[in-house]
Amino acid sequence: MSKKNDRRKRILEKEKTTAKAAIITLAVAVVFLVLGIVGLIRNSSRLREYEDAEDTRRVEATVTDTKLKNDQAGEREWYTRVKYEVDGEEYRGAITLYKNSVKVGDTVKVEVYQRPNGKYVIPEITDSGELTGKNIVNYIALAAGAVLLAAAVTVLVSSARKIKEMQAKI
Repeated sequence: MSKKNDRRKRILEKEKTTAKAAIITLAVAVVFLVLGIVGLIRNSSRLREYEDAEDTRRVEATVTDTKLKNDQAGEREWYTRVKYEVDGEEYRGAITLYKNSVKVGDTVKVEVYQRPNGKYVIPEITDSGELTGKNIVNYIALAAGAVLLAAAVTVLVSSARKIKEMQAKI
């Protein structure tokens, strides 16, 4: 009988370890779900804010820093920091430019809009197509979170049953 009890205790410890891993996976799943939901809400509110803006205009911006992101044949993609002035106040922002070359000091036209707090910013999202593109990562996070959640709950329920059985037999 002692061998059976020792075996049951080993199985019990193994199931407790599995349950702990399932709880950690459950926590990771919740993080993915929360990040996905927050991202969707954030992106949608940014688009809504842009669409509802009272003042949208194109202004001259001066390139303050630039970094080549993608160098494919035909067109280069530059991550560019700019400064621009609206109604005498200076602002800073970042844009992606698709040009052959961009240098510090160049001037480019950028669209800006007035946020509810009165500051002017370069829009991150300007239409539903861009919104969908920006939300792809959020959709992936939601899907991954849902799969992890389902797997963690399944494993946790199974381990809890086995733990209960083993504890009753010991």
